[in-house]
Amino acid sequence: MPWSVDYILIKIMSNNENPDIVLLKATSARLSEHFDTVQIFVTRQTSDGTVNCQWGSGNWFARYGQIKQWLVKEDEAACVECRKSEDEE
Repeated sequence: MPWSVDYILIKIMSNNENPDIVLLKATSARLSEHFDTVQIFVTRQTSDGTVNCQWGSGNWFARYGQIKQWLVKEDEAACVECRKSEDEE
């Protein structure tokens, strides 16, 4: 049974959780109605520095694998760009 985001927000907020985590959980739950796995990373600059939060749902191993694959692709793309810059010089 898919739950509405409003229901999830009310249910979670009744536990007096951090509002940022409440929003991440509700958003993850809403997305998981359409996707097998969801992983959300967010950051915010504050006067004390960078604050980060993450929340996910679905198979942990699938999420881990997807993140690892994304990191490898990003690293490879950065290497290609570096080589292009060196070749142009």
